[in-house]
Amino acid sequence: MTEKATLPLSRLREIGWHFWDPIGLLPEGADWKTQTFIDEYDVYLLHVAFSLQAGWSAELAIAYLVQAEVEAMGLGLRSTTKDRAVSTVTALRTALRL
Repeated sequence: MTEKATLPLSRLREIGWHFWDPIGLLPEGADWKTQTFIDEYDVYLLHVAFSLQAGWSAELAIAYLVQAEVEAMGLGLRSTTKDRAVSTVTALRTALRL
């Protein structure tokens, strides 16, 4: 059995800001580390990271991020919604060594 990676919050945020950012808060070229809204997506990303480690499939994690964006945030389904969720979950799984 391989040991699961511990993911620092900074790495989780890096993945979220790079791949997901559903609201589009981060201006192009800006550094997420210097923003006042740095923790905007923490609840969603932490939930996905913990759930993946607990055995969620990639498909379930992707569906969660899509639902969070479309329904919880009220942003509706956009052409990039699923692709961003897929990229985010793929990066999280890689970082978590799953």
